[in-house]
Amino acid sequence: MFLRIARRILTPLQRLFREIRRGPSDTHEAPFLSPEWDWTPVKPWPRFQDIALPSGDRLEVFLFLQIYYRGGVWEATKDLVHQLVEVNRERGCLHLTLGLHPDQVDVKSLESLGEDLRITRMRFTAINRDSIGTMLGGTPRRLMSSADPGFCFFSGGAEEGIRADAWFGLLDRFPLPLLPLRPYGVLIYDMLQRHLPEIFGPPGCDFFRWCKGGMIPTAKRARFVAVTTPQTQRDVMEEYGLPKQRVRLLPLGSDPDRRFAAVHPEPIAVPREPYILKVANAAHHKGAGVLLQAYAKLKQFGHQDLPPIVCCGSETHRLSSAFRGEIDHPNGPRIRALVPALGLKEGIDVVFLGFVTESQLKYLYEHSSVVVNAGKWDNGSYSLIEAAYFGKPVISSLYPAAEFICQRFGVQAKFFPIDDSDALAELLRQPLAQEAKSISREEIADIRRRLADPELRTRRYAERLYDCLVELAQEGRRLRVVHAAKTKLA
Repeated sequence: MFLRIARRILTPLQRLFREIRRGPSDTHEAPFLSPEWDWTPVKPWPRFQDIALPSGDRLEVFLFLQIYYRGGVWEATKDLVHQLVEVNRERGCLHLTLGLHPDQVDVKSLESLGEDLRITRMRFTAINRDSIGTMLGGTPRRLMSSADPGFCFFSGGAEEGIRADAWFGLLDRFPLPLLPLRPYGVLIYDMLQRHLPEIFGPPGCDFFRWCKGGMIPTAKRARFVAVTTPQTQRDVMEEYGLPKQRVRLLPLGSDPDRRFAAVHPEPIAVPREPYILKVANAAHHKGAGVLLQAYAKLKQFGHQDLPPIVCCGSETHRLSSAFRGEIDHPNGPRIRALVPALGLKEGIDVVFLGFVTESQLKYLYEHSSVVVNAGKWDNGSYSLIEAAYFGKPVISSLYPAAEFICQRFGVQAKFFPIDDSDALAELLRQPLAQEAKSISREEIADIRRRLADPELRTRRYAERLYDCLVELAQEGRRLRVVHAAKTKLA
């Protein structure tokens, strides 16, 4: 009898822990996660008596990005954190600590912030109630009675997490419910799983187990969820059943001048100039296939000497027939087969550059003829804003977030229906049929003045989030009960 009961308890826990070590097949992200994703602890859980308690009047907030990135998510994270630090230098309400995955690179600009931003390396690992008790000097009653089979916590950043008054997740990927020791908030970029569940795999795949077992309960228990577009706000409210006051709309900010103005353009080899530029990662929903199909139709209609397609962005080198790496991208075989099937030649009609530096990206924007966003149902694309900054024509698939970004930033885009390669081909054909009108320096200067509106800057986005973090940390400071030495941390 005892063994049967023990098996009922232990089997679900063992299955969940195996999933944590394996990681989700979160293939739409950049970078995608392989089955060998490493979820081993960064270091042992700390003991209560070794944890330094907070001191001083400033509230402490622990920011964390639990998956490593190159590309759009990481660039947006860096910009946001930089601006949060700038706001905090002026207002002085918080001590900020940032938890990053051990494999996250390109952190020098954040490290240069010095004492204004403490950085620690961490990853999520499952934590049991015994380890919780070791860290806290005893397990809180609410956790002892919790129906959750387990929790995830900050391995490598546990001390910082316990010392903080509040936490804020810069991403909504959780293998198990986040250990609820402090009030926390979570940033959700989009709800692709609601609109395009097929890109994640079958219903029983790792990603959807993560959704059910970690992401959904963590989001529902958050004090607030932050989103950057009204479309994502509506999706989160409907999918998770959250009231509007708990899903806070903090409109997206962008600083193309801050990113590119002081950067010297670095030439990069392309078949010929100008070209059709696509800036996005390699994921299926970013629409490389739709653009290739539209291009092939233009060739079939007799258009010769077409400008080539240049695809750049995280993991796009894995779409190339020249890719010889050990870990393929899930979208790689499809695109590599599609190029010759459409009668296109890689290196002549299309190139896949992979990740490029900001200097190279500036060059690519400056020498392009048109910028295309062929994605669908994501949170929009910064390439829409950056193309406008460089005075380039913009073509985009029509979906709510892309339309919102174009309206918000005044981008004069031409839209085509999602996945409609015929409509995209027609929009690409129009400038080819007549001499493209070059935009004047005065017109570009006017566009850049409009994009410099303080309301559109990352600074304003950070100010709104900073206010939320202060409110969150004030609640955490009120709620936490710190007893004398060697007693529990609430």
